[in-house]
Amino acid sequence: MRFDPTAEEQATVAPPTRMRIALFTGGGSNPGMDLTAKRWPLQRYHELAQRLITELDAQLLLIGGPAM
Repeated sequence: MRFDPTAEEQATVAPPTRMRIALFTGGGSNPGMDLTAKRWPLQRYHELAQRLITELDAQLLLIGGPAM
């Protein structure tokens, strides 16, 4: 997925000094289908987040909803 802010949006935010990564911890629920068993366990997300931070010096944004 790619997010391309408009020029107006870009003018209101300071440029990033580090890589920014959005991490969606949900998944497996789509219209007409529910495969939540395919979701990673919380520990795997924790390990991935730690690697992204330590190996890439990334800033993480965790996204999702109440059911995630």
